[in-house]
Amino acid sequence: MSRTAPVALVMAKAPVPGRTKTRLHPLLGPQRCADLQAALLTHTMTLTAAQGLRTYVAYDPPDAAADRAMAHLLPSQVRLLPQAPGNLGQRLTAATDLDTPEDAAALLTDPLLPVPLRPLLTAEEPVWETG
Repeated sequence: MSRTAPVALVMAKAPVPGRTKTRLHPLLGPQRCADLQAALLTHTMTLTAAQGLRTYVAYDPPDAAADRAMAHLLPSQVRLLPQAPGNLGQRLTAATDLDTPEDAAALLTDPLLPVPLRPLLTAEEPVWETG
């Protein structure tokens, strides 16, 4: 049975000054942290576009400032999903409830993780296992 094309789901904080990469604020400051997050998201979108992936970005916090930042930053074909409230497990579960065919393979990633996409997309068996 062949699978439908993989879907990329990126879990991300919106690049809003003061809300992202807060552990780096003492070193970079809030604006440069937001700029870093924007660059990481842009890079991730370049990778997913190069692979022809249908891409979803589940972003946090879901408010007007984040809505504007994400809509301005991402290509129009990327579907934006506000993250659901709750802990990380609850947010991941809600985000993976995408409107996709049953057999679609989802690739979860974070803009900070330099995940090479090609091996993940071409593997017949899972590339990693959780235990």
